[in-house]
Amino acid sequence: MTRASDTARLLGAGATILDGTTISTADNTAQLTLTSTDADGSRGPQLALTRTSASPADNDLCGVLKINGKNDAAEDFELGEIVFTSTDVSNGSEDSKITINGIVAGASAGRLNMTPSEAVFNEDSLDIDFRVESNGNANMLFVDGGNDRVGIGITPSTTFDVLRNGSGVQTVANFAAHNYGDAAATYIQIGTEYTDGSSRIGSINNGDSGGGNTSALVFETMNTTAGSFTERMRIRHDGRVNIPNAYTETTGNSANLFVDTDGRLIRATSSERYKNTITDATHGLTELLKLRSVTYKGNNDGDTVFGGLIAEEVHDAGLTEFVQYNTDNQPDALAYGNMVSLCIKAIQELSAKVTALENA
Repeated sequence: MTRASDTARLLGAGATILDGTTISTADNTAQLTLTSTDADGSRGPQLALTRTSASPADNDLCGVLKINGKNDAAEDFELGEIVFTSTDVSNGSEDSKITINGIVAGASAGRLNMTPSEAVFNEDSLDIDFRVESNGNANMLFVDGGNDRVGIGITPSTTFDVLRNGSGVQTVANFAAHNYGDAAATYIQIGTEYTDGSSRIGSINNGDSGGGNTSALVFETMNTTAGSFTERMRIRHDGRVNIPNAYTETTGNSANLFVDTDGRLIRATSSERYKNTITDATHGLTELLKLRSVTYKGNNDGDTVFGGLIAEEVHDAGLTEFVQYNTDNQPDALAYGNMVSLCIKAIQELSAKVTALENA
């Protein structure tokens, strides 16, 4: 104590000091120790800082805890402070704000600001990172303040970066919403907002796949004229893929899509740029005459009647270049478009016979 009178006031219980007091020591021992000898389970000891104002008002600064030090020029500077503000002093609806400030590059900066409605880290928008460590990851949550990026499990290299380390199958993210009906429940929206206020948005959601607990992965884009989403593709729970516009968008061109046995979609071509080992075909009229034209109903097509050939019979005729085989090497489908070359060869042979007869 710097005043003898202050010392005298502290001798009795419930002592009160009415003016500023400094406690000073020349070593590293505690300058102030509060001890409670109460044996019950309630709080103690307690340090209460009270501002008693005759005219309290909103946003009064009601208390500050400061830590001060000296720099290498022997000048005093404030390392940090905790500021308590009474943002609303209305009886029954009192609110407060707690602000933690710290010095950054020689100036005080807000590090954490807790209001009745939010808690804000780095409200002064400085180049300060926010990082949360877990038991096994130093960057379980990482906000890169200088580059405006967020990382989960990783120092982010993009606006949002997620990494899960480990061997085997790893679930990186799981998006779910509780919805006990058949309607789509969980949406992931991807889009761009422009300076004129317009936006371009697409979405992926787990749409219904036929009722019950079945689900589908639905891809949608926004119809900007109507401001609503339009379904573009649906992958059903049973693996089927539906593309609504694929049927309504028509062309007079020939088909050029091939579905491989592994489900790949491949563009069919005919340019010599995509071919090698080109030779004249040897199969023609003789093999064509071995084929049987049939009509049939597909197992999944109801009573619709089709016309065509049987893949096994084309295989048995030796025309394997026109047969498509499944993973068990069984005849499975026919390249009907390629069979035009067989018909052309047969016509050429017939034409040669007609010419020979005409010249006989």
